[in-house]
Amino acid sequence: MVNRTKIKKLQKHKNSEIRELANAYTLNIYDRDDIYEFFDFTTEPFTPWQQLEYFQLIINRPTAPKADFSKWINSNYVNSIISLSLDLVAHYHQNTAIEPIHSMIKINNTKMRRKMIKTLGLLNQKESINILMELYNEESDVNCKIEIIKSLGYMGNKNEQVTQFLENLLHTEFHTNFRKAILIALSRATSSESILENKIYRYELEKTVPHEQKIL
Repeated sequence: MVNRTKIKKLQKHKNSEIRELANAYTLNIYDRDDIYEFFDFTTEPFTPWQQLEYFQLIINRPTAPKADFSKWINSNYVNSIISLSLDLVAHYHQNTAIEPIHSMIKINNTKMRRKMIKTLGLLNQKESINILMELYNEESDVNCKIEIIKSLGYMGNKNEQVTQFLENLLHTEFHTNFRKAILIALSRATSSESILENKIYRYELEKTVPHEQKIL
């Protein structure tokens, strides 16, 4: 095992390939609480491949210490770190991420905004309902609006406020994709969600991780 102090220096090396190797080595070898320290001092964006690599290294080491990844969902960090943190809080179902996501949900980057909406859908907490309904009324991006509808369908199970909101959308949204999403969301919001449905929804969100990493 390479001395941790030496690896830390390499994690700050000017060569990006050396940094990547040092970061990957750290995540793969060490069992210390400081293995995620490079999230804090990284200033250059991760490549899509690096995001996927780090994500896989983290989740495939169940015995390694886990951080509260929500602390990196913050505008002080580059989008690729925020994106990786969103993947991790969704994977570990860290509800501490809800407030940080709420505070950043109006971020200008539409791909990041959509990913945050998806993450709220996966975390599936009622306190996000009003946030998403308010965002829908301000949102201009079609894909983000459809993601809001999908998430509300799951969060709003047996929730009269959500049902009314979705029913009202049927009178204002006439595009086929919107109406399809609204009708599916209404079906989910007004019926008892089965364990199987919840698993399917979690799978649908989680399987987008590599795709999101390719486009961010």
